[in-house]
Amino acid sequence: MARETHGSSGLAAIAAIALAASAGFLSDPAAAQDQGTNLVGTWAMTEINGRGWNGERHTTDTIDSLMLEISEHDGAIFAGTYSWQLATDALAMDAGQGITTEAEEVVLGVLDFDGTYIMVDHPDTSVIRIRIVDDDTLEMVGYEAGPHAVVSRMTFERQ
Repeated sequence: MARETHGSSGLAAIAAIALAASAGFLSDPAAAQDQGTNLVGTWAMTEINGRGWNGERHTTDTIDSLMLEISEHDGAIFAGTYSWQLATDALAMDAGQGITTEAEEVVLGVLDFDGTYIMVDHPDTSVIRIRIVDDDTLEMVGYEAGPHAVVSRMTFERQ
């Protein structure tokens, strides 16, 4: 690894923190400690804006259903399932196992020290950052890198 000699790494770190704060990813540390919102339950996607590696757009017009079912939430850890179904005659995603129009995957999550949650799904390699807006609203930003890359920004409401 090359060593920084001009002190730019400190400025880069400050810029990164400022960028994260301005994007709304840093939450109140007190809220992170109290973990007041229990995530157990069913959450439905109400808004999505995303793009797949092949140019496919992910919107509420192309995705019929996107659900998050949290079955366990104990302290900083949660677990459940994440499922989706595409609209008829819409795009078809390649989830690494061929063209797919629906799927259900196991998810695990952890409360980060900044008050946001980080969720991963299995067997995919997706990473989703979750911000609790209120007891019934979640905002999520997610990505999957690699040969079937996808990025998205979503809002979920408790059902």
